[in-house]
Amino acid sequence: MLMLFIIEMVIEASIRLPKSIGPTITMIGGIILGQAVVQARLVSYFLIIVVAGSTIAHFTMGTYMNTVSIRLYKYVVILLSALYGILGLMSSVVLFCFYLGTISTFEVPYLSLSTKRGKSK
Repeated sequence: MLMLFIIEMVIEASIRLPKSIGPTITMIGGIILGQAVVQARLVSYFLIIVVAGSTIAHFTMGTYMNTVSIRLYKYVVILLSALYGILGLMSSVVLFCFYLGTISTFEVPYLSLSTKRGKSK
């Protein structure tokens, strides 16, 4: 959880800093923090690799408003998984599917297989 909160701070800093210097400062800050945490033996190298991969994947997604729900849902999945193990992970997947089932765009359900609204004559 500590690493997730640190990465969230790095992501927020990269969003709020000017575009010319933001990515450089957050990259150097992430490297320094990651090295310090590993040398203090608070986390393993494997965790640093996983967190770095998920952070890179986060930056490939869209804008800030599009990623807020994903960033928040990450903590729901971690909480349910920590409390209930595999059952919590599977229940979080089911909750995510239920959420996707409730979304509609232009009155078309998000999970519909067809975009036909009705027959036009």
